[in-house]
Amino acid sequence: MNYRSKSTVSWLCSSRNSKKCPGSLILTHRGDVISYNSTHTHKAPIVYKNKQGKFVKMRPVLIKSAKKKYALLYKSYTFTRCTKSKKGVVWKCSSNKTDNCKCVLTTDANLAIVQTKGEHNHKKSEVGPKPKHVYFGFNDVNE
Repeated sequence: MNYRSKSTVSWLCSSRNSKKCPGSLILTHRGDVISYNSTHTHKAPIVYKNKQGKFVKMRPVLIKSAKKKYALLYKSYTFTRCTKSKKGVVWKCSSNKTDNCKCVLTTDANLAIVQTKGEHNHKKSEVGPKPKHVYFGFNDVNE
């Protein structure tokens, strides 16, 4: 968070000064998106440094799709929840019907990837510019 007012919370890209990046997000205090700029002047970092100085990497992101259902976004591909197994929740590629993609992920309760199967046979997913809710997960690089 970069700025907080009585009614909003503003987030600015951490490369705003060094790379003159305009990426930003303005939310209500309840977390509703007021406005955003998803344009960045750089590639997304693979590893981030958290407030404790520990290096972390991005995990899958849970988003609400255009059909108002939750989807998993991972490495620019979307997955839909399929079933639960002993290892965790199984997610199949959202293009499994349209492109006959056989890529499958299994995540634990914290959305950490515990298993992957198959390769994508299509281009990366096009995610709408403004998902209604986005939930991020992080884990330690050393895990």
